[in-house]
Amino acid sequence: MGALTKAAKAAINQQPTTTFKANTSSVSFFQEKFEMAKQLSMSTLIPQQFRGKPADVLMAMELSEQMKMSLFVVTQNLDIIHGKTSWKSSFIISAINSSGKFKSNLRFEWRGTEGQNTWACRAWIIEHDNNKLFGTWVSIQMAINEGWFEKKGSKWKTMPQQMLQYRAASFFGRLFASDILMGMQSTEEIVDVEPISVETVEASNTLKLENQLEVIIHQASNLGFDVSGPTEGKKRVFWLKATIKIDGADINGLVSLGFKPMKDFYIMNVTHLLIN
Repeated sequence: MGALTKAAKAAINQQPTTTFKANTSSVSFFQEKFEMAKQLSMSTLIPQQFRGKPADVLMAMELSEQMKMSLFVVTQNLDIIHGKTSWKSSFIISAINSSGKFKSNLRFEWRGTEGQNTWACRAWIIEHDNNKLFGTWVSIQMAINEGWFEKKGSKWKTMPQQMLQYRAASFFGRLFASDILMGMQSTEEIVDVEPISVETVEASNTLKLENQLEVIIHQASNLGFDVSGPTEGKKRVFWLKATIKIDGADINGLVSLGFKPMKDFYIMNVTHLLIN
């Protein structure tokens, strides 16, 4: 989460101070921004849920401008579930921590007994005047009462500590940092209350990982390499193999993608993109 915090902070610091202008402020401005969205929606680097959907990209562009964050950061951390946009909980924590709105980073307080229904967590933070802001207590009993715990594929049974922290952070964000989060819920909240299974979201995430593999192969090809694989090696490790196909192939660019030089070719471990 440290890298995500740095990315969010860098995006905020690098954003020029300008007056926000809504995409619908004029017909000509809307058309100009929509043309930009159309081009971006064709990029192989944009997440799958935005691919070929310029209208969705346009909305993400407006959101990124309002938040003074890069479009890349915003699209990478937005989930669209049943037509509702939501933030990944890890991003909510990072956005609050990097916003500069508070003196301290988000912290977590615990009470009750671990492993019992009384186990509870709340998020809190220190303001610049040294006052403390406390979020809502979230307990295992609350998850049971609300029906989150028994939902098919629920992470509440297998990852209770993380789910308590995620939910506590989301509740805190909507109470005290709604301007940062634009009032949106976390992905975990929507999954818990909507008639959608965790498996559906995980399948979407798997699709995103597979798309990353396609992007790597496409980029390597553009750099002047033929790519084969993924091929399974020992201990279920999967590799891509790249060989030079044209004179002047960009070896440095290939290495920057993560490929390592061998005697007559280059390899890249892509196990993390294929096995969750």
